[in-house]
Amino acid sequence: MPRDISGNYTLPIGNPVVDATIIDVGWANPTMADIAVQLNNVITRDGVLGATAPIFFATGSAAAPSISFTADTALGLYRGGVNILGFATAGVSRGTLSATGAWAFGPPTSGSTLTLTGPGNNYALSVQNAAGQGAIVVNGTNAAGLFGEWQASGTPVGYIGTGSSTATGGTLADFILRAEGTLKFNSGGNPTRGSVNATGNWVFVAPSVGTAFAISGLTGANVLALTNPTSGGTFFTGTDTSVTLTAKGSGAGAIDLISSGGLRIGVSTGSTFTNFTSGGNVVFPGAVSGITTLTISGLAGSDTLVSNGGTSGSFRVTERGLPYGTSIHNNAGAVTGTTNQYITSGDYTPTSASPVNCTVGTVRPAVWSRLGNHVRVSGAVNFAVTAAGAWSFTLTLPFNPNLTQVYQLNGLISPAIATNFLKIAGSGANLASISGNAAAGVISGEYAYVYDFQVIS
Repeated sequence: MPRDISGNYTLPIGNPVVDATIIDVGWANPTMADIAVQLNNVITRDGVLGATAPIFFATGSAAAPSISFTADTALGLYRGGVNILGFATAGVSRGTLSATGAWAFGPPTSGSTLTLTGPGNNYALSVQNAAGQGAIVVNGTNAAGLFGEWQASGTPVGYIGTGSSTATGGTLADFILRAEGTLKFNSGGNPTRGSVNATGNWVFVAPSVGTAFAISGLTGANVLALTNPTSGGTFFTGTDTSVTLTAKGSGAGAIDLISSGGLRIGVSTGSTFTNFTSGGNVVFPGAVSGITTLTISGLAGSDTLVSNGGTSGSFRVTERGLPYGTSIHNNAGAVTGTTNQYITSGDYTPTSASPVNCTVGTVRPAVWSRLGNHVRVSGAVNFAVTAAGAWSFTLTLPFNPNLTQVYQLNGLISPAIATNFLKIAGSGANLASISGNAAAGVISGEYAYVYDFQVIS
């Protein structure tokens, strides 16, 4: 009789026999034949008889796998869930294969999770797309090195690994990252931070915050060195204390950022450098005979040089080389004193005072100019003599020159009056004294004047 759905075997009809039954071919031969069929329908231990239909196992577990080994019952396969095949070693799950074909490995208790070894120079691993084209391939370990190759539609586009015949230019001690086109560097999601194209041009992209490119070096050693492959020699070096840019070839020069905070521009010897000090000073070396020390060129219609910045600069040089401005002087903050020499000018309205035998009316605004310690003032004043005899009044100066003698200020008043004596002289109170001697009513009106005085201190 065949086995039932549960695999249970039942003897043929006429069995079992009872005591004192005579062996009869009618039941003995069919029974023996049926038993022989079932004996031939099993899987034998020696492997002679194999399965002719699917074999079903118990669910099992990682600790007790469904398919195991007599010498190692903690090693084998088990059912890890619905349509999940589990792999166990030492009674612990080491990986699974899901219903969708997804593999999961590890973690191991020690060593590598997955080790692949390829035969000879062949690929140890090839990851392909649906069309059967390699997307990532990794070669085996051999004398040529170890590298991974990235492909697009079967065409290599990049490599990563040690020196090899494919990733050329390296040795077994090198690590090579190679792209057939442009090699890009991304971070922060997907933004490109830099790239190097097929011709070797590097491009660094401005970051969203912070320094774009920072290099740190050892104390006393070059942080950065750039070499000219054509003319030879290093033309740019940066150490922990200075940066030097040196031209190579005839008439070599250099730009040097020195540790004291200054900048030097010139040729290789320090004595011929133009120095920009940390205090903001510019020091030019002695000019070579026949060569101009400093040349400044400006745009047409624009000033070549402006001090104090913008259109309010106190000193300017035009495109034609003409200097002008409200004042040309050194670092003093005022126009007084003799320590600093000036070329400057201005305007002001003098104040009249101390009238004697006269009345002073309108005092017009006056202009003044200074060259060194010499000052000239010109203006106009309306006055009238009210009594015969000596008359006088004073006008203030544009600034205090600290006069000590009346002759340190002298000038003229116009129109000249032949029958009357008029003069402008200094006074001990640092004023301009206008005086004369005339009859009452002879002098009346507006008179122009000009005078010079000396800056004493």
